[in-house]
Amino acid sequence: MVITEYHYRRPEQRSPITIEVEYLSRASRAELINDLVWNYRQFYLPVVESGETSPEEHRRFSRESDHAWSALETAFKHCDGFDESFLQGSLADSMSADEEAVQEETKRIAARLIEWADEIEWPAGAEGGLWSTTAQDAAECWTKTRLFTSNSVWPFTQRIRIYIDAQILKAGIVLADLPGLQDTNLARVRASQKYITHCDQILVVAQIGRAITDDSLHSSLKDIIKQHMATELESTARRPRVAVVCTRSDDIDVADAFRLFCGAGGRLENSTAMQAARQELSAAQSTGDFMALNAAKERQRVLLIQARNDHVTEGLQEACLSQIHTGHLPVFCVSNQFYQQHSEMGGKQAFIQLSQIPKLRQFCRATAADGQLAEVRNFLNSSLPQLLSSIDLWAIGYATKIAAVQPVLPDTRRLKQLLDRAPTNLYASQYHAWCVHNGEYETRNLKKNWNAEIIDRMRSELESAWSLVGQEFNNTLGELRDDLAGIIDELAMEAGGMSDRAYESFAAGVNGQQQKSAKI
Repeated sequence: MVITEYHYRRPEQRSPITIEVEYLSRASRAELINDLVWNYRQFYLPVVESGETSPEEHRRFSRESDHAWSALETAFKHCDGFDESFLQGSLADSMSADEEAVQEETKRIAARLIEWADEIEWPAGAEGGLWSTTAQDAAECWTKTRLFTSNSVWPFTQRIRIYIDAQILKAGIVLADLPGLQDTNLARVRASQKYITHCDQILVVAQIGRAITDDSLHSSLKDIIKQHMATELESTARRPRVAVVCTRSDDIDVADAFRLFCGAGGRLENSTAMQAARQELSAAQSTGDFMALNAAKERQRVLLIQARNDHVTEGLQEACLSQIHTGHLPVFCVSNQFYQQHSEMGGKQAFIQLSQIPKLRQFCRATAADGQLAEVRNFLNSSLPQLLSSIDLWAIGYATKIAAVQPVLPDTRRLKQLLDRAPTNLYASQYHAWCVHNGEYETRNLKKNWNAEIIDRMRSELESAWSLVGQEFNNTLGELRDDLAGIIDELAMEAGGMSDRAYESFAAGVNGQQQKSAKI
């Protein structure tokens, strides 16, 4: 699987789907192969094998060697003579290999792999690291992108971009489909780990039937939370960066669900709605009313689906509660079948909402809205006042040259006054955690997140000191503004008597620049 991004269609796009594939050029492939060969072989160097390296360095060499082997094996396993002994070379037989000889052998091995890479058959038209085409539907798109996901090609494929007309993408969202963090191929895992560090929102997707019991899902979820949320301060985290999407919520075994949710202690044991559905079912069976019988069965099934949705949501949230400082893990139990059937046929709104797809769309749009709102606020508070001041100064200068002519631009003082009255606390500062790796310790009886504890202690100890720093900063900033006001006055005098309007425009421009700098 290759990282695949979904973008909203371009304005000039004529086909329903446009496909772009970024892949490594020959020079970049050669560089990657050289790096992979060295990363694999360094773990087998005599200095590492002899135990002279620290345990931390030994683990790092082992991890990098495993990742390199995963990528190289995928790309070249079809080549005659490729195996681990080929990559290890003389290192497999000698504990005292000469360093220069090791370097030369590494170059020879890499050169042979580069020759094999040159023999890989790339799709027609793939030149210079970029390949593009169009498709009329999803089936054709899958067929064409599959050319870059084969075993020998995908290690050298960086990214696939698909441009389509989808409502969810209109808000500026870019959806990315990534390999799972529990993939057996470590090279794909590393690619996903690197990519998600740049994501605004991470959706962990799994089938609902195994969401509670799948250990790999829990491991992936906890790894992502630990990496991105473990040390975020509760007071500054506006929304969780991680959510779970459980698919195929309509796929349910009714008999198993009855035993789980309607038995003693079950979620629906005392449900009046379920009791009513059972009575309707019994009555329909006794009268032989086929339509009433199907309706009663469907009502029971919906209640069981809702119960399982709640059960899965609470189970996932409880499993990750200790790691989420915001106290909330968004979980969406979605059904494409429910949504497609009832939205296209104008069916019941209750089934459309039960699909939870409208809820998931709203959640995704809110992620994009946060960034757009921040841009608008920055424009209103900083960029727009500066623009108005510049226009005002230009108008004043133009009017001075042709004194008989009134300024052609409207007076902007009223708009600037309204902007000056706008609240200044539109931005909420957000602190991002760091150093979340290698900071968790766990034994059978003890589990500690050292990073979170250290940061919490630092925060409590520095709170009063930081308050003093803030006060001193405000005092210093006030003095700086006074000095700047004096400089502006001197500039006005040097300018030969700047008019009140010109002075106000110039001062507003300086103030806008100060506000913009303060937000950097």
